[in-house]
Amino acid sequence: MINDNNFNLLLIAVVAMAILTALSRLLPFFLPEKSPLMRFFMQENSPIAPLGGAIITAMTVVLGLPFVAQLNHTHEYLSTAVGVVVTVIATVRGVNTGFAVLIGMAGFLAVTLSNGYLF
Repeated sequence: MINDNNFNLLLIAVVAMAILTALSRLLPFFLPEKSPLMRFFMQENSPIAPLGGAIITAMTVVLGLPFVAQLNHTHEYLSTAVGVVVTVIATVRGVNTGFAVLIGMAGFLAVTLSNGYLF
């Protein structure tokens, strides 16, 4: 399902996400509290507030499209759809983005493992 080109793309995406996440977590420790940049990031209606969810959504779409294009059976489509829908529902209900992704992965895994029982 994952060939060398897709694996390399996945590896690059994971490394990029790790670097961006690390930088976003470490940056507040290196900037003084009264820095204009910190005030901009910390304001209540910051334009970068939805950035975390947007990055995860973009990465999911970019990495998911080749996967969905290679699906062959109904249970594979169902597993993917359940994972996406459960993730979206968890996100809309206000669950932390990381937990929402884990919940979506659990939904995907549950349908995948129940393959023999559903079809």
